[in-house]
Amino acid sequence: DESTIVTIEEALKNLQKSVVESLPQLLAKIAGILTGFFSSVPKTILIFVVTIMSGYYFITQTDRLYLWMSRLIPDKMLVRTIIEAASNLTSTLFRIGGGYIALMMLTFVQAYIGMLIFSVPNALIWAVLCALFDILPVLGIAVTLVPMGITFIVGGNIFAGIGILVLYVVMAISRTFIEPAVIGNAMRLHPVIIILAMITGIAVIGIGGILVGPLVCVIGREIFI
Repeated sequence: DESTIVTIEEALKNLQKSVVESLPQLLAKIAGILTGFFSSVPKTILIFVVTIMSGYYFITQTDRLYLWMSRLIPDKMLVRTIIEAASNLTSTLFRIGGGYIALMMLTFVQAYIGMLIFSVPNALIWAVLCALFDILPVLGIAVTLVPMGITFIVGGNIFAGIGILVLYVVMAISRTFIEPAVIGNAMRLHPVIIILAMITGIAVIGIGGILVGPLVCVIGREIFI
């Protein structure tokens, strides 16, 4: 029916117009998020370096630490408990770091293969960016894939645009199931405990609770169990 085709064409044009009009606001929000993220990078790097150095010291110099603390604290059992808890926490942090690196590698492989399938220019660079932004709480790969998919659709490449959005959904779903298992194994906690800790952390302190909640569980386990 010709009238139906005209109606569909008008609806698509209106949709395209709405997307184009809302795109600057979306890009402005993304720019604000990226600005906040990159402004915190120096602090994050400093914390990371200090954590790595402290962890290495705890792991390699445990005997010396024990002797030094024994001179300060008469209760040897308390000293041993402190040293063991610190050593276990440090090892856990190293395992968590390795777990997130593994998740980033998985994100890179998925994004790169998907972008090659949908003929995305500079697929390797975009896949690397997806892996890097994957560490952002909640947003993650949405920062790169969602704007990319919308841009392709607005530009007329419907196949690539819808494909990238489908790729985002698939990666987000797979990450939802894989992350608790990987991080739970690194923390030596059951995935269900990790999920509950993430939910509790978000409810208490917001987005940062995704990382803080499971870490509090690990610290509590080392202290009370």
